[in-house]
Amino acid sequence: MIAKVGKRGDEGHFLLKQTSIFLYHIIQITNKYTLMMVTIERIFTGLFNNKNITTERLVKYGEDQVSKTETNNPAGIYTVIINETKAKIDNVQGNLDNAQISHATGKGGTVEKNETRKECEAFVSNGEGLIKYHFNEGSPIYIEFFPNGLSNFTNASDTEFVTLMNAFVTTAKKYDVKLGVAFGNDADTKTKAFINSAKDHTQDNSNISTARSNEKVAHAELAMQLTKNVLTIALNNLGNVDAVKTYFNLSLLYGAYHQQTFNLTLKSNEVQTPIDKQFAADAEITVTANQTVEVSLSNNKDVMQKNFMTIMPNEPTTIKLSEFNDDLATHHFIVIKNNSAADATVKVEL
Repeated sequence: MIAKVGKRGDEGHFLLKQTSIFLYHIIQITNKYTLMMVTIERIFTGLFNNKNITTERLVKYGEDQVSKTETNNPAGIYTVIINETKAKIDNVQGNLDNAQISHATGKGGTVEKNETRKECEAFVSNGEGLIKYHFNEGSPIYIEFFPNGLSNFTNASDTEFVTLMNAFVTTAKKYDVKLGVAFGNDADTKTKAFINSAKDHTQDNSNISTARSNEKVAHAELAMQLTKNVLTIALNNLGNVDAVKTYFNLSLLYGAYHQQTFNLTLKSNEVQTPIDKQFAADAEITVTANQTVEVSLSNNKDVMQKNFMTIMPNEPTTIKLSEFNDDLATHHFIVIKNNSAADATVKVEL
């Protein structure tokens, strides 16, 4: 029973205070319950399925844990999980190697495609002089070659460029009496070279996508295996907190704390330079974008270099700047290009 204290207002204030205290404790209990449930769920979904843990770090952590467990394997009780982990690490490493090879091949294919396109563009540009010599600029035949002007060739997408070049070849052969048979044949040869390199480039991109998909699956399998290892070792060491240090080095899972974050919005084909600074040899950046973007180190602001990496949409990607094989002392601009037709929002963490 609550005793009366002074006026009715004081009594009401007292009841309100007691109710507030009661609700506070209810909320605290609920929060602790929710936190416990979240922790338990993390165990079932995997302790290492974290977007901030790169595949390379997961492999390094797994190798370290295997080494520690082999050293501390009383009566061979952990031999099964050691062998399982080794197999999954090998699988991940194999997929990492394939992804690297596919990426390198894709970069080479991109260079080849771009070079064959430039050869076509140069041929068309030089050929315009020959066409104007025989057919006045603005004449019906000239317009037949360049219905939307010469600049239409340089501004076209790769798909549009193929259509334009095929039409150019057909028109060149149509008027080969004045322009010469060789002119049409050369145009045809260069066009076919570009079409073939563009097809190879498309296949390269498909291989890259497949390799990344396989890498993701292998990453997830290793992450779940490492969760299983935690539970197995914990079951044999209940109450022994020192076992954590014996078997696990969690510092291997995470990179250096990101000190800077840059949020960008890039139009289609727009290039921006969010970072200009001298980088350490072990510097890393994490890039997240909602569209396909390219990232490169450059010695010029807002200028993409040939040595770049492609970041797929909605896949947070951590990049070691040393992977660009550029001199960090001279290429201190991080440059990003939006390759998609839509606007791209990009987050860069350094």
